[in-house]
Amino acid sequence: MVTYEEPSIIGQWGNSAWLGTFNVPFWQVRSFEGWANNVLLSSDSAFKTNVQTMDSATSKLMLLRPVTYDHSAGITDNTPKERRESIIEGGKDQMGLIAQELLDVYPSLVHDKGNGELAVDYISLIPVLISAIQEQQAEMEKLKSKIE
Repeated sequence: MVTYEEPSIIGQWGNSAWLGTFNVPFWQVRSFEGWANNVLLSSDSAFKTNVQTMDSATSKLMLLRPVTYDHSAGITDNTPKERRESIIEGGKDQMGLIAQELLDVYPSLVHDKGNGELAVDYISLIPVLISAIQEQQAEMEKLKSKIE
């Protein structure tokens, strides 16, 4: 008996994803970049439990080391010369964090790709940045009131 499966995008590591069903993928998409006009992430309170206000975001952010780098993931010995050049050119002058360093401060933002390589959930870093700005703003307001 064959059962119907809703077609979906099945993510794979290494800049690719399969389009199709879990058991029968029918198209592989490979990309070094992802482009979209709008990306929405579910954030409804109905799906959240154990909600707690973040604290000490500023002090934790001060432990992070933002870096610039050239990214060369996806290049193998079998990568054709023109594709290799495209990957190298597309990966120049990137900005980010080193996953192994972020692991010490925010382990929940670091994920193992399944092959020992680590990936960073940069989108989930946004609430930390907002919390740090709020902390700094409160401190500025406090200092402002002392000056007055």
